[in-house]
Amino acid sequence: VRELRALQHAGPSAIGVIESDADLAVILLERAMPGDVLGDRCAGDDDGATEILAGAMAGFWRTVDENDRPRLGLPDVTELKDIFERFDRGPHGSIARRKKAKSPASGLATQLGLDEAGTGIPSIRAARDTAERVLGELQSDRVTAQILHGDLHHENVLYDEGRGFVVIDPKGFVGDPSYEIGAALYNPLAMVSGITELRPLFDRRIAIYCSVLGLDREKVTAWSYVKAVFSALWVLEDSGTIEGEDDLIVRSITTLRTMI
Repeated sequence: VRELRALQHAGPSAIGVIESDADLAVILLERAMPGDVLGDRCAGDDDGATEILAGAMAGFWRTVDENDRPRLGLPDVTELKDIFERFDRGPHGSIARRKKAKSPASGLATQLGLDEAGTGIPSIRAARDTAERVLGELQSDRVTAQILHGDLHHENVLYDEGRGFVVIDPKGFVGDPSYEIGAALYNPLAMVSGITELRPLFDRRIAIYCSVLGLDREKVTAWSYVKAVFSALWVLEDSGTIEGEDDLIVRSITTLRTMI
């Protein structure tokens, strides 16, 4: 339902809704032909892909009047901060650590079948605390809210012969457009995972996004850090560990922390 609302109210780069039934949660969408994803179509031209993605963002966003928020029914991106509390309640959080200190020698992690070895949990705990502080500072800034995609990266932008690049699969949020850059920084996952030093890539991409979209570099970097921490905590919540391709999220957090 949130995807439908976002597509109906977003700007012209959103994929078209032909027909829908919100009660059944069914959407019939326009077909993009040939439908190549941005990451494949622009392989080998990262700057070009970044500029196209920035243009797709600008074409998707639409300014939200404060009085229209209830009608839109889309949450603010700042509401995602509830992952901090869930992390604290969960097996790796501060509440769990206090319980573990009072538990028998077997330990809480053993009881739950979880092992912190290799998960990057200690660094994630520190990142969680830092992200909460950074988000608090970001929330104090008054911004003109936009309809946001929420997960706008290379795999969610398709090429259409008639319309150019169109945006699919929105999560549906409203809020600060600087939030939108985060997911685009460390995607496509397969390509970025193979890069040892992430900072040059992030620096170059952020510069392009800020230039094309008129955003503030410091704010974009801060929001990208918060988004990366959110992503790590979501992965941890779903699987109990961070490994394989997901390790890119931890590397992104480490890199972005040096940039804010």
